[in-house]
Amino acid sequence: MKNKNFLMIAAFLFGLSVSAQENDTIYYTSFEEYADWIYSDIGDWTLIDLDSQDQMGIVGVRFPRNESHPFAAKIINSTTAVPVASEINVPDIRNFDAKTGQKVLGMFASIEPSNNDWIISPQITLGSQGNKWIFNMKSSYMNSNKYEKFRVLISTTDTNPESFTAFPQVYEGDYFTSSEWTEFVIDLDQYKNQEVYLAINYISAFYDYPFLPDHLQKKALSLLMDDFLVVADLEENSYCEPATNCADRDVINNVTFAGINNTTECSPNGYGDYTAMVAEVAAGETYPMSVTVGAGWDYESVMVWIDFNNNAVFNPSEYYFIGSNPGTTNTANITIPAGTPNGEYRMRVRAVALNPEHPDTGDLSTYACDEVNPFGETEDYTLTVNENLSVTEMPSLDLVCYPNPVKDFLTISKITSGSTYTIANLTGQLLLKGSIHNNNLDLRKLDKGVYVIFIEDGAKSYTKKIIKN
Repeated sequence: MKNKNFLMIAAFLFGLSVSAQENDTIYYTSFEEYADWIYSDIGDWTLIDLDSQDQMGIVGVRFPRNESHPFAAKIINSTTAVPVASEINVPDIRNFDAKTGQKVLGMFASIEPSNNDWIISPQITLGSQGNKWIFNMKSSYMNSNKYEKFRVLISTTDTNPESFTAFPQVYEGDYFTSSEWTEFVIDLDQYKNQEVYLAINYISAFYDYPFLPDHLQKKALSLLMDDFLVVADLEENSYCEPATNCADRDVINNVTFAGINNTTECSPNGYGDYTAMVAEVAAGETYPMSVTVGAGWDYESVMVWIDFNNNAVFNPSEYYFIGSNPGTTNTANITIPAGTPNGEYRMRVRAVALNPEHPDTGDLSTYACDEVNPFGETEDYTLTVNENLSVTEMPSLDLVCYPNPVKDFLTISKITSGSTYTIANLTGQLLLKGSIHNNNLDLRKLDKGVYVIFIEDGAKSYTKKIIKN
C-alpha cells in the first residue's frame, strides 16, 4: 500500500530524475499563459492572502505595482522589468529568471512576520495509478540570507484553506535556501481517481527574528515556482476484470438494453468483454434494461455500473440495481443523468450469488470489482451518449409497437390498414416509407441502430423510437 505521506525530493537532493515523458500529463503550466505582473485573476488558480500584510517589492527595477502592498503571489517576467539607473548596483531581478520560458509565479515575504499566503491550483482529476505532483522552486535571494519556508497540501473538497491536508514538511523546522531551481515530486496515488486541489502555503518571514541584530537575521525575500505538473500512468489505466466462477449456473444468459440484445454462456474466468457491442442512449432519458440469469443459488443479484467520468473506476454513484431473482429475467429502468456529455462510456453488468438483504453483504454498489464472493459473472459493454437520440414522442393513445427492440418484423397495433409510415435515422435521413397492411412492417433492410418512425392514421399522427437489433 502506498503511504499518502510519501514525499520524494527529486534529482537535486537524492540524485533521482522524474521525466514527465514517462507518464501522461494531467495538468501543466509554466505560467507563460498569464499576463506579466498580475497578482489576481490568474486563470483558475485561487490566491488567498491570509496575513494581509504588505509584501516586499524588487529593488533596482520598475514594473507595474512594484511596491509594498498585500497580495499572495504574482506573475514575474524578469525580461520586462526596466532597470533603475540610480539603483544599478542592487538589481535583485538577476535571480528571478524562469526555469522554462520567461515567467514564474513569485511569492514575496511580508514586511511584518510572517507570511500566510495560499497558492491553490485549479481542480485536477487524478488517474488510477502513477499520480505524481511535480513542481520546481528556488529562492530569489542571491546572498547567504535566503531562508524560505513553505508547505505543500491537498484538498479533495474545495479551496478553503481549512479543507487542506498537509504532506510532511519539506523542511521540517528548517529552511529552503537554494537559489538554483530544485525539483520536488510528491506521490499522489493515495488520492487516485479523485478530484483534488493542490496548494503551496508560503510561510516565510522577511525578518524571522526581529529582536536580533540584522546580521543574525534569517531573511527571506521571494520564493519562485515554475513548471507545475501533475502526471499519471494513464496509458496503463485499465478496468478491473474480476475472476469468478459461473460454471455452477451463477451466470448471465442475456443482456438487453438500448440496442444490445446479447445471449451468452459462462465466460472464461467469469468475465466477458463485449465492449464491441454498443448501447445508444441520450442524456436525461430513461431506458429499460433486462438481464436474464441462471439459477445457481437462491439469489442472483444483478448490478450495473456506467463509468460516466471515464476514470476506469466504477464508483458507487454510477451504480444501478436491477434485481436478484434467480433463473429468470430481472428488469429495471436505467436513467442517464441529464447533462452527461456525448461520448463513449464503459458499462458493466454483474450477476453475483448474493442476498442483497443479508447484513453481511454490505453495499452492493462497491462490488464492481469484487472477487471475495467467488460465484457469478461479469460482462462489459460500451454505452454511447448522443444528444440526437433524445426524441420526443407524440401522444400515442393505444398505439403499441412491438417487439421493441425488433429484429425482423415490427407489429403496430390499433391503426387503420393503409396508414402511412416514414422511418428516419437520428440525423433525419429518410430510410423507409410506405403503407402499413396487416399491422406489420418488414424491417430486415435496416441496420442495427436506433430509428424514429412517423405514422399518419387519418387525422392522427404518432412518433415512436424503435431499436433495431
